[in-house]
Amino acid sequence: MRKLCVWMLMALLLIVPALAEEADPAEAWFAEQAALLNPLGLEAAEQREMYDLALPDGTQAVSLCLTMEGDLRFGRYAQYVRTALMDRETGEMLSLDAVFNDLDDLQQFLDAYVEDSVLEELNTYLDANDLLPVPLDAVCLDELGVTFHYPAERFQFFSGHAGALQLQWYELRDDLAIDLPEQPFPLAEVDTIDVLLAEYGSLTDPDLVEGGEIYEFESPALRGIQAIADENGTVHAVRAFRFSVKGAEPGMSREKAEALLGAPLKSEALDADAARRLRLQEGEAAPSPGMKHKHYAPKARMTLYEGERKAVAALICREYDALPAGEKALILAATANLPLYGGRNTTDLGADEWAAAHHIFAALRQADADGVTRVFSEGWPETGVGLAVMNRMARAAGFDIVRVDA
Repeated sequence: MRKLCVWMLMALLLIVPALAEEADPAEAWFAEQAALLNPLGLEAAEQREMYDLALPDGTQAVSLCLTMEGDLRFGRYAQYVRTALMDRETGEMLSLDAVFNDLDDLQQFLDAYVEDSVLEELNTYLDANDLLPVPLDAVCLDELGVTFHYPAERFQFFSGHAGALQLQWYELRDDLAIDLPEQPFPLAEVDTIDVLLAEYGSLTDPDLVEGGEIYEFESPALRGIQAIADENGTVHAVRAFRFSVKGAEPGMSREKAEALLGAPLKSEALDADAARRLRLQEGEAAPSPGMKHKHYAPKARMTLYEGERKAVAALICREYDALPAGEKALILAATANLPLYGGRNTTDLGADEWAAAHHIFAALRQADADGVTRVFSEGWPETGVGLAVMNRMARAAGFDIVRVDA
């Protein structure tokens, strides 16, 4: 009898955890999706996010987001995102109709938003030509807002991560069927830039501004939010073009903002010189998100050359050799093309456009530090990431571009 009781107790101990696990539909969904994305159990990084919200009919819902990345695609890197909106108690899957008034209206708003505020900005960093229409089949909700995830073949950052568009709650207020959630400021507490880069990733090389370097982040939630760090890496300022703080939002009149937040500790009108140092436009108002700041340009005159590589190299060499005495020149070139320039002063931008995307601004800053007065740069094919690289280089060159015939 004693043995029978022991066996019954052991069976009960095994059954109860299994029932408890089954009782949580969210955890069951995460487990199911993880198994589908990684059926072989390969080593992969996994991130699970949950956000609880109340629907107008009183239903307690939860937004689920699973991100998995690693060598999951025949030994090559891949990143996958799976999302769901679920009834917290029953586990029933819910439609976005439960959160938004009208999905057709939402689609029109998102596409117009991207066209007006996002395309030009992102084309500076990557090939963002396939952002429209905004996908509605992988949507995550969290305390900051709503993130619309793209498949990697449509939108991808330099890091290889699949792209996403995030809108803060206040930006979606006219389309929400739920009460507007209160949202915190994303970078309310910051310390060093290394901590932020480890958590949010870097969108591109930092630009120089008065007082240090200004960083933009890959995380979709931080689009339009930048950190300024000094030479020691300490963040001493945050610049935001998307925010809602105590009801104060971009585009609000100064009087209304001060009524909500109080008078600013310091206010300064920017003349042309101060605007240049701070990468802003003249005046007191900061520019719109699509024109946040001027991108880094070298002190030296820079020209960008496009065309067949040997013809480009030949022209660059002739113009390099024709410079008057006292000029200090530099040639920016792809790794494979370096031998075409002989013993001339060159900087290797890397083997392909992905490498160039990471190296270009560091190379230009080093040119300034070395006292270079003239920069000649090869161009890249304007497809895929090459289009984004050419956008950045053309801006750095002040759009001084020479097209070379073979």
